[in-house]
Amino acid sequence: EREEAMDECRRLDNDFRKLKTKFGQEQQYHKAALQRSKMLEKTANELATLARQQKAQLKLTNERFAAGEAENKKLEATISEMKAVIQTLRQSSDNTEEILQKANKDIQEALNEANSMIEDLKAQLNTKDAHVLQLQKQNEDLQHRINVKEKVLEDRAAEGE
Repeated sequence: EREEAMDECRRLDNDFRKLKTKFGQEQQYHKAALQRSKMLEKTANELATLARQQKAQLKLTNERFAAGEAENKKLEATISEMKAVIQTLRQSSDNTEEILQKANKDIQEALNEANSMIEDLKAQLNTKDAHVLQLQKQNEDLQHRINVKEKVLEDRAAEGE
């Protein structure tokens, strides 16, 4: 009986050591998983910050675009006023031809200037459109990276269970 009891003690001691080793390994695994989780959370926070910054930049671009549209409307109003002045000059002047030539020249200059400004605004708009598309692409890329990192985190959490 004593021999059986000693064998039982050795078996229990062996089982205890195995469980202790396995527990230590589990602790290390959970510690590593926690560190990875913290790193992924930090990365997600950084990506969220970057997304907020890009959203603010997009808002600023939209505000600039709106200001350009307002300037364009002012130019259109100025052109309309000049056309009205020409009409008045046509109706009220004895010296119509000379005045019309000067007015036409002034209007042509104003139209050329307005067209130049409109072309500049169109170029700015195209640049801003390209920038908006770039920001949208970056936001999509960031969302994809976040989704991938979340999937990795979920997979690791599932492995830990």
